[in-house]
Amino acid sequence: MTCHEFERHCSGAPPPASRAQRRMLRNYDPARPLDYCATCHIGESGGMRFSPHRQRDEQGRIRDDACFFCHTIRPEIPPDGRRRFDPKLRVDTSDLCLNCHRPHWDLSPRGHVDRPVTPRILDWMLRNERAGRAARPADEQRTRPAVLPLGRQAVTCYTCHNPHYPGLFPPGSELGARATNPSDRAAALRADWIELCSQCHNR
Repeated sequence: MTCHEFERHCSGAPPPASRAQRRMLRNYDPARPLDYCATCHIGESGGMRFSPHRQRDEQGRIRDDACFFCHTIRPEIPPDGRRRFDPKLRVDTSDLCLNCHRPHWDLSPRGHVDRPVTPRILDWMLRNERAGRAARPADEQRTRPAVLPLGRQAVTCYTCHNPHYPGLFPPGSELGARATNPSDRAAALRADWIELCSQCHNR
């Protein structure tokens, strides 16, 4: 429904039966088809398509239009890269990611996406985080993981994948965590995949 408008084709007087209107595209001008494409595929970096994962423009400024794809407000960019646990996401499940991306192959036959974590796994994740950095007193009170965030206490796409481009947050911070292995880094994993497994599974 982002591109297609159904309501006016199903109610009231039927629109003229032109080829363009049969497509039911919003505000489409058949005389200027490229203008319609440019609604999303704006001319950035040599004509690359728009991506909400590029959160800074060529001058290094934060792009609000990218933030608002996933957030209802532009969230703060904490200088220390620590998670504040209130990102104001439009949806806090994997549905947010699957609007654009297709699910990929999963190591687990039962899948990971939107599976609730057990109390045992949650406890292991929190203990791993406390042991893996110079903990602050407030960290001991945390009940949600910060490096591998959950959505409604379930694994989501963004638990393992970091949707923010490198450099938006300090490297190695909770919000800026990235894999070091080149192929895992290219997949935007928050850690090398073998380490991701041990962050949740104590075996």
